[in-house]
Amino acid sequence: MISVVFSAINCSETVRAAVLSTLKSLGRRGEVVFHLDPSSDDSLEVLSGISDPRFRLLPTKENLGFAGGLNYAINESKYELVARMDADDICLPWRFALQQKIIEKMDLDALYSTALIFGRPVRPFGLMPQFPASMDPEELSVSLIDRNPLVHPTL
Repeated sequence: MISVVFSAINCSETVRAAVLSTLKSLGRRGEVVFHLDPSSDDSLEVLSGISDPRFRLLPTKENLGFAGGLNYAINESKYELVARMDADDICLPWRFALQQKIIEKMDLDALYSTALIFGRPVRPFGLMPQFPASMDPEELSVSLIDRNPLVHPTL
């Protein structure tokens, strides 16, 4: 089973699609735990409208910040296996089934994957696929000198 954690603030425009795509990908494999910092938009109302027993909303009265909110969501998670998502991302339908299978088969402590980067800042086509790469810890250390190949919400 998997706990997928979010932490966000002021995310009303994108959060519903992010959570629903995550729930679809998750299937019966776990839960979504969503920390929401106090927001000035209608994020709380949007998230409160998601009625699914696998979804738990954890709004706070004080601003925990991104990392503090993630730690809070992780501490509230039911399962040992924890995955990440961002409130402005879309989860592909096969993500969690595939990642869980790989983690269990290879007895991994951590797993990251590639992502499709999309949106206005990505020129000229609005979509930039990353190519899958397998790296051992030494290769990752060398790669981090020049660039970060890890897309945080794919962990």
